[in-house]
Amino acid sequence: MKKWSTAWAGLALSYGSIVIVIVLLICSFFYIYFSRSYNEELRNKNQLILENTARTIEETILKRVQQMYVELSLDRSANIRLFADQEDRNGLNQVVDLQELLKAKARS
Repeated sequence: MKKWSTAWAGLALSYGSIVIVIVLLICSFFYIYFSRSYNEELRNKNQLILENTARTIEETILKRVQQMYVELSLDRSANIRLFADQEDRNGLNQVVDLQELLKAKARS
């Protein structure tokens, strides 16, 4: 009877170790595959965010500045109050003062 119990214990131990090795191999494979996929997806998402930010900066800020520059250089009255959004009202008075100063310099 002692032989059978040690045989069963040996079989259970070898079966358990085989299962653990197989599970560890499968987990390692999935970790390598999904971490690489996640990093690639993260890079793509960051690139998309960067492109959207650059496009937003170009469309909102640079076009406004360029239009004001063209209007000032052509000696038209550029009303920068029209370009200001509600959230940009903080420094608008300083910008208006600078605009008046530029107009005065352009006239003289």
